[in-house]
Amino acid sequence: MKNVIALPTLYKRDTKGKVRVLTIEYGFDNEDTAGTRSIAGIQDGKLVTSGWNITEPKNVGKVNATTCVTQAFAEAQASWDKKVEKEYFADINLIDTYEKFKPMLAGDYTKRPQAQGWSQPKLDGIRCIANQSGLWTRAGKEITSCPHIWESVKPFLDANPGVTLDGELYNHELKEDFNKITSLVRKLKSTPEDIAESASLVQYHVYDCNVENMLFIDRIKLAYKAKSDVVKIVKTDFASDQEQLDELYASYTEDGYEGQMVRNNALYQQNKRSNDLLKRKEFITEEFKVVTMLEGQGNWAGHVKHFALLLPSGETCGAGVRGKQEVLKDLWEKGATPDWATLRYFGLTPDGVPRFPVVIDYGFGERSD
Repeated sequence: MKNVIALPTLYKRDTKGKVRVLTIEYGFDNEDTAGTRSIAGIQDGKLVTSGWNITEPKNVGKVNATTCVTQAFAEAQASWDKKVEKEYFADINLIDTYEKFKPMLAGDYTKRPQAQGWSQPKLDGIRCIANQSGLWTRAGKEITSCPHIWESVKPFLDANPGVTLDGELYNHELKEDFNKITSLVRKLKSTPEDIAESASLVQYHVYDCNVENMLFIDRIKLAYKAKSDVVKIVKTDFASDQEQLDELYASYTEDGYEGQMVRNNALYQQNKRSNDLLKRKEFITEEFKVVTMLEGQGNWAGHVKHFALLLPSGETCGAGVRGKQEVLKDLWEKGATPDWATLRYFGLTPDGVPRFPVVIDYGFGERSD
């Protein structure tokens, strides 16, 4: 490529203690030829330069069409963002701050149904681990966009060394606008305005904490000591039989929650999918490739209203996109089509098409949270 632009170099400490460097570049010869590549290796060692991944224009002939160059920049930035959301840092001095705590993951209730247990509503937020080092994503990347949450939980964590809170950044009043929460939480460089908006909207909903040799019911009682205006403890009820579990499940879905979590009174298990924590939801959530964005009509003219998604059969289906108008207007005007979309739907039609599909999240590159 005649013209090459490099994004800021990234660094991480590998498992052998060495510093790895990564530079992501995009380049172009003209509007018809562009692509991305990476340069990676050990610091002060031999670096390997990949071949060019040629980019293609999207939405050709439409108002939101993108050129090869525009798409190359979008894909390079998405790859860079993905690395930063995980273990890479633009500042080499921060590489040893990566927190490696991994939370307990839920099993599938349909595969191991049980007729009693501790029941909680299933939230649709961003997983957040809080310990004495800060706030962290499920992938182990520090969350810096919610200082109001950190200020609230820090006194509890200081008073309880070794305890790790486990929950989600969420606001039930924004249950129909998941992208609003994610757009605030995922910001790597928040402006003062972003911080103020985060403080007014983002809450920390805690549903467990990691305490060595402590059973769940005692852990959730301990977590109540962290409760504040912005730190909520997820309501927890004991169901003694299937009827009570079903009644609680019905009440959660009626209230707009994603489903139900069923827990045994057992120990916290780090970094594994546990049968003592089961998720239950009737609808299906899957990710699909986005083929194109579709403009709305009337009041939604100039906004993204639907995505065309690629199905495993090779056919496409349309799905409405959940989100606020200003966010979807910005997405349409920028013109870069997301790579993936998380689709929520209620089973398939006889033709294999999702029933009542709604896009609840989307992004560029591979999802990392």
